Amino acid sequence: MKAIYLLLFILLFCLSSALSQTSVAIPAAADNTMYESAPNNSNALGQNIFSGTNNGGSPRRGLIKFDIAAAIPSGATITSVTLTLNCNLSRTIADNVSLHKVVAGWGEGTSNAGASADGGGAAATTNDATWTARFFPGSLWTNPGGDYNAVASATTSINSTGFFQWSAAGMVADVQNWLTAPASNFGWILICDETTFSTARKFGSRENTTVANRPSLSVTYTTSLPVTLVYFKASVHNKSVALRWETSQEINNYYFEVMHSTDGIAFTPVGKLEGHGTTSTKHQYSFVHNTNTAGHHFYKLAQVDFDGKRKYSAIEKVFIVINSGDVYLFPNPVLREFRISLNNNLQNTTYKIINQSGAVLLSGRVASESIKAWTLLPGTYYLCIYIKNELVSTVVFFKM
Repeated sequence: MKAIYLLLFILLFCLSSALSQTSVAIPAAADNTMYESAPNNSNALGQNIFSGTNNGGSPRRGLIKFDIAAAIPSGATITSVTLTLNCNLSRTIADNVSLHKVVAGWGEGTSNAGASADGGGAAATTNDATWTARFFPGSLWTNPGGDYNAVASATTSINSTGFFQWSAAGMVADVQNWLTAPASNFGWILICDETTFSTARKFGSRENTTVANRPSLSVTYTTSLPVTLVYFKASVHNKSVALRWETSQEINNYYFEVMHSTDGIAFTPVGKLEGHGTTSTKHQYSFVHNTNTAGHHFYKLAQVDFDGKRKYSAIEKVFIVINSGDVYLFPNPVLREFRISLNNNLQNTTYKIINQSGAVLLSGRVASESIKAWTLLPGTYYLCIYIKNELVSTVVFFKM
């Protein structure tokens, strides 16, 4: 039994390591309101959308749509969806407001009822959605009031003003479908209880003057990582740096670009190796960077897909030592202090003492006096010599 649990754990770990999870907040791409009592009215550019009945029992229904394909990469797997709306008009009796997937296209023209008359809408303009028309005045709904799935994708109870959210498995299925087939994305229709009078709720639209009150759709999704790196290592060999890495899986991998930097900030490409496209077989890569520059060197991999997208690895750092016959340090190993001897009359030079982690522990100007080193812990250090801030030599020494 323990072996089975261990196997399941390893499987889940491998699956999770091959996936990248991302969350995005998507603004509404279109919204509108349809009015049964005024079937040729609409409110495309109004600050609010409505759902529910007026005091005469006549329904209003809100339409809302989000551009999923523009915000989420093709092939992603949707894991959660949450719609947030700001309700600025509500009765205190709780009513359910449901989202239903719309199954036919609809429009948002230029109608605008204004803040004082948006409960009844304004005369529809070309391509507005109305109670009878999907695109006013010509294209009609098959069923007046909108064509939509009878089963709600999500439902929320509202009995006050404020922010409310809808989140359910049905919404996940809707958004996944819209990502897979963008042409089928007609959004949702908001339907509040229409069996009694005065249930209308008013929600901030995408044109609302208060940005925070506009509709927002939060979507979390996973994508397969283009490359799963087992390791990426850099090591020094004489004046060269050997880079090695291994992949356990590659998806759409065009090539690797080896990036180099001497400050860890500005990177430039120094080599390119072809990838293996899409494969689940392990592959090993190696590259040698020849350099005669002493000091720290930083490397990272740029992985490039066939569609040009790039992802970067973690950074590897190495330190290259280039000893010069013009610089001597004695005694070596160092007990408490040491002197620096410079041939060829190298004057006006400075030094830094760096540990193996790259931290500068001591620095100063090279002079005839001895350098106090008793504060250093036992270990290996680098004495770096500079002329006009340019590193010219590095000497390894040992502190006892």
